[in-house]
Amino acid sequence: FLDKLITKVNLQSPDMVVIVGDLIDANPKDLKNYISKLNDFNSTYGTFYALGNHEYYHGINEVLDLLRKHTNMKILVNQNLDLGFINIAGLGDLAGLDKGLYAPDLARIKVDLNTSKASILLTHQP
Repeated sequence: FLDKLITKVNLQSPDMVVIVGDLIDANPKDLKNYISKLNDFNSTYGTFYALGNHEYYHGINEVLDLLRKHTNMKILVNQNLDLGFINIAGLGDLAGLDKGLYAPDLARIKVDLNTSKASILLTHQP
């Protein structure tokens, strides 16, 4: 499934790829080969990722470690990036409120947000 999805996305020649959570719904240790395939997305500005609630079910820190080690995605957890022509920001997931980790914090995103540019906010549960 993932290979077909990546092929279809790449055929569109996207400017960016965004993933807004629920990427992982299994033990992270069993997913290294699956996760590394995410590097096959081709886009002008890269692949951007925000958390979903399913990432918490299997250990949010383990999931984030796996993604950081095995992908080139820009992981946005209550932070933003200035891409020069636009801002892209990722909000923590509501599941973080119960777990006490990476809860949504819009104020933190706004701290260094360049408001003279348009912004895209990635969130799993708007």
